[in-house]
Amino acid sequence: QASLGDMATAGQTFRQIYLEADRDKDTSNLLTSLGNLGSLKGMTGDLDSAYYFLSRAALIARKINLTDEYINLSNVDAERGHYKTAINRLDTTYVVATELKSTENLAKVQKERASLHARFNDFKQAYTYLLAFIELNNQYLSEEKVKAVTEMMEKYESEKKARQIQQLELDKLDATLKTERITNTRNRYLY
Repeated sequence: QASLGDMATAGQTFRQIYLEADRDKDTSNLLTSLGNLGSLKGMTGDLDSAYYFLSRAALIARKINLTDEYINLSNVDAERGHYKTAINRLDTTYVVATELKSTENLAKVQKERASLHARFNDFKQAYTYLLAFIELNNQYLSEEKVKAVTEMMEKYESEKKARQIQQLELDKLDATLKTERITNTRNRYLY
């Protein structure tokens, strides 16, 4: 709805999702609806409302250690002309991402830092953050590759063990059938 330009209907839909998520104590949808309401308000130029919704989303995100909402809030700070607040928010987000040992979130923060500094013509600092982003992003991609290969190997080993168990069960069944055949044959001769 928002993509089609119907901001009023999109806002009503997000509010409805928010109310249902709040009623059901559904943190994930609550966070998503607040983030979407904030983005929607930002798209329409209502930066105060955008800040309000994104601040609420950031408070929820903080409880579950997510950083995207803080990055979004920093962007709204920058749009509102609060450059230092935006920088401080990204610095705090970087600390949180470091504590979480999340290479992905560290890369996101560095990318936003670079973008924010470039926006305010601090190109030297933007370049430093951009290099840090590239390094962290490459590290993250490498970690994801290792994770994917490990998961594939575990799946292969699991399937291999399942096939071995299935073969053992077939061997046991075959042995049981042979024993039964021998017993039946012996019983016929004895009869």
